[in-house]
Amino acid sequence: MEQTINSLNLKYLSTKLKHFHSYHKSFMNENNDKKISIISNHSSLYKHTFNEFIKITNDITSFYSIIHQDYNDQKLHFNLLSSDINTDVIYLFTKSSELQNDIRKVIIHLNRDVTIIIVKQNDSEIPNINQQKDPILVYTPPMVGTNRFMPVLLDYFRHHEVVPYPRKLTLNNPSYCQRLKEKDPIQAYRDNNLIYRSNLLTMNYFKFHMIHDFIDLEYVTKDIQLKCVIIIRDPRDIINSYYHRLHFNNSFDHNENSIDDDLIQIINGGIFQLKNDYFLYWPPIEEITRSYVYALGNKQNNIISFEKVHEDPTQTYSSLFAKLNIENGNSKYSFPENKLNEAIEKSSFKHQTNGKRVRGNERKSVHVSPNTGLQTSCRKGVPGDWKNHFSQKVCNTLKDKIGDDLIDLGYENTLDW
Repeated sequence: MEQTINSLNLKYLSTKLKHFHSYHKSFMNENNDKKISIISNHSSLYKHTFNEFIKITNDITSFYSIIHQDYNDQKLHFNLLSSDINTDVIYLFTKSSELQNDIRKVIIHLNRDVTIIIVKQNDSEIPNINQQKDPILVYTPPMVGTNRFMPVLLDYFRHHEVVPYPRKLTLNNPSYCQRLKEKDPIQAYRDNNLIYRSNLLTMNYFKFHMIHDFIDLEYVTKDIQLKCVIIIRDPRDIINSYYHRLHFNNSFDHNENSIDDDLIQIINGGIFQLKNDYFLYWPPIEEITRSYVYALGNKQNNIISFEKVHEDPTQTYSSLFAKLNIENGNSKYSFPENKLNEAIEKSSFKHQTNGKRVRGNERKSVHVSPNTGLQTSCRKGVPGDWKNHFSQKVCNTLKDKIGDDLIDLGYENTLDW
């Protein structure tokens, strides 16, 4: 199989691991002038790979592996492939589950035409190689309706073979875990910005990273070549949703006289849901809206709003996917209409409540979504519900803090609300 990716002409061959030695002999008989390198980064395959390498060492230019026994001395990391001007052929030892990822890891570091010989454990097919050049950030802050958006976005990415960056790499970060133990949410928030930025800097173009956390969007994404999907929602509805979430979790006292105080506490930001293994640092509302205003002014960002999805999900998602313009091979291919309709149905309020409630019928409990693994209440599912709960005192507080931002974001035309 041959493909042209990023202006490179790539030829793919394959053999099974058990046939590798005989395959290599035959290959060298016909290509004795070729310079060959080996790449293997999987511990479960390393022993097999190195044993084969020993047998053919005189034929090999380089052995690239982060677990190579001489790695610390030779610095033979596959990232250095781009500076290797000798290699014509690459033996790629890979696991079937990581085949697509590993091919792309190699491709992103190439600057010349090569033949890639995939040494497989089984008969898995060689995947289509995605021509998407930039990694994708999906920024979905808390309370924007993440469980509504993600079923559609996840199906879309699966269809285009774009794989997720593992969230556990962030959640298991030692700095984050230490801040959790110390209950130092301000520093944890700052650490998270560093962690997320580091994640994005090391991502290859075939991945997407979902950040379901508050971040300083400008800092985290500055000068990084990305395609960003930014999910926005009227900040007043974000506050309203979190107010009800905290009540459902018994984080606030159920006192009707304190509703304004509770809402203003959220507006001002602080520490919420403080437990032994969890807390949430909620930034002041000005920080949340500042990231949104920044997102609107940056051409790499693709904005999708909670309100537009409720108004016309098909048109909203179709427009987003056209802008993302993910390609495969040499031609763009679309997300079929029937798949889009199925994904939209999975993200519907009716589907997520198992058909038990219609939009607008309030639920007063929290559960974990089976689609995304994120906490949700599917409380009411309607835009503008803040109008039913905010007093004039709360509205005036918001006007002072983010009134102009709401106009910039298109949620208001004046301060008369």
